[in-house]
Amino acid sequence: MNSSYGKTIQKPIKSDLVYKQISVKNKKGDIQYDADRYLRKNSLLVKSFYDVAENIRCFECNKSFDDFFVPNLIGVQTLTMSKRIMNEVMCLAEDLNIPIYYQDTDSMHILKSRINELEDEYYKKYNRVLRGSDMGQFHPDFDELSGDVTSIESYFLGKKAYCDKLTNENNEIEHHLRLKGIPNNLLNCQYEDPLELYKKLYDGESFNFNLLQLRPSFEFTKDFKIKSRSQFCRNIKFNTELGSF
Repeated sequence: MNSSYGKTIQKPIKSDLVYKQISVKNKKGDIQYDADRYLRKNSLLVKSFYDVAENIRCFECNKSFDDFFVPNLIGVQTLTMSKRIMNEVMCLAEDLNIPIYYQDTDSMHILKSRINELEDEYYKKYNRVLRGSDMGQFHPDFDELSGDVTSIESYFLGKKAYCDKLTNENNEIEHHLRLKGIPNNLLNCQYEDPLELYKKLYDGESFNFNLLQLRPSFEFTKDFKIKSRSQFCRNIKFNTELGSF
């Protein structure tokens, strides 16, 4: 759904990339200079050009967008309605003085003991059921465990960077992890208890993640080659006073 919504407010594409061979032999064996010929014929459209390989030249050209059309009114209405749905819940929680420990675009961390109060007030105000799986409803996002799941310890480091220690009525323990740019399976293999990693990041320590540790990564070059990366690391460090990294 996100991809279809994004298409409704897509910006116009104002440039295009055209690749031409610098020189090529024709059937008669004569050498033709395709790149030069293209430049002569399209000199008013070409913004810049550069060589991406020994015999390949890339032209960045202006692209006409007078016939470009997207239903942006639909996109604006979709975005407005989604913000309304989310703010109905979050602003109501603020009105009820329910602490919101972390909130993202469409989710928030609040006290479990006050969820029923929020649901009741939401129904009184909007005449709609808050919790459910239908469009416009909210539901718990802790899928790592089943049953009555609660977070008993959490670290919130910044946007899309937090860790929840989960438990249920069977005293099972799992972790709900988010760290933008770092896969969850890589986070799980750094420490037996992922909370230790988040504690260190919260204290201001930096941590270097090797993204090739569990799977390969490929680089697509401008000359159409595909290479296996030999090194791909990300160093993460949070400034917890500013809430950024």
